[in-house]
Amino acid sequence: MVEAGADTGRILDQGYRRFTGARRPPARVSWVIALEELRQAWKEKHFRRVVWAALLPLLFFGVLVFLKRFMPMVGFGGDEGVRLFRVQQFWSVFVVFYVGRNAIGEELRTGALELIFSRPVSFPRYLAGKWLALVLAVVGIIAVPVCLLGLFELLWTPGSDLAHFARLVTSAVFASVLVGLAQGALMLAISALAGRGTAAGVVWVLLYLVLGGAAEGVSHATGSMEALALSLNGAGGGLFSNLMGSSTFQATVPACLAGLVGYAALGAGLTLLRLRRYRKGAS
Repeated sequence: MVEAGADTGRILDQGYRRFTGARRPPARVSWVIALEELRQAWKEKHFRRVVWAALLPLLFFGVLVFLKRFMPMVGFGGDEGVRLFRVQQFWSVFVVFYVGRNAIGEELRTGALELIFSRPVSFPRYLAGKWLALVLAVVGIIAVPVCLLGLFELLWTPGSDLAHFARLVTSAVFASVLVGLAQGALMLAISALAGRGTAAGVVWVLLYLVLGGAAEGVSHATGSMEALALSLNGAGGGLFSNLMGSSTFQATVPACLAGLVGYAALGAGLTLLRLRRYRKGAS
């Protein structure tokens, strides 16, 4: 017997058809890779907990700004935005840990890069997408809370200066982008060299701590504040503090820029060398 409707079944047309949809610019590839990397990181509950916990300092400093309207002596003195920036740098270490530890190493280990490069994805855009994901994560965890605190202070505190708020926003975004470039490049290099995500994450945290301790030790031994720029924390926090005109002890702007750009170049160079070796082996 023939089932009812068997002679009216849908016939799949598998012939070639010209694509008539909207053409996307090639730069969109990097954004797709970056957003996918962030989406994968967001699936981890520990990463989500870090993000929510990183908002607690914003609440704390927001309370200080709220109270300073009635009690001017409340707070630590100076600009709360500068102190919040330094606190958020601590949380950026864990954000980079979760976003970047599996970025390249796991794809190298599992052979996923062969599938990725079988698509129309160029080598530079692949790296740009991975790097962009880390920069966006760092900017989101550092600059966004600082800008929100500045906006609240502008709206709540009488006599707040709009020019100061604009300076805060531009300085926070600029400094956090450079911090993201430096931390992201180093994390990508560690991920590419370590191979496994767990090992890459441990090495990243240890490297961050070692650089901070070494910078403090060299600065104490030589009496030079410029040595603080040897650490990622000192270079990023020092750059933002200088841009905001803070009088705390820190390295100068050129030293901070040199430290961040130097680490970004070092990480990018190591990543390129590792992937170039992979491409030679694949060919």
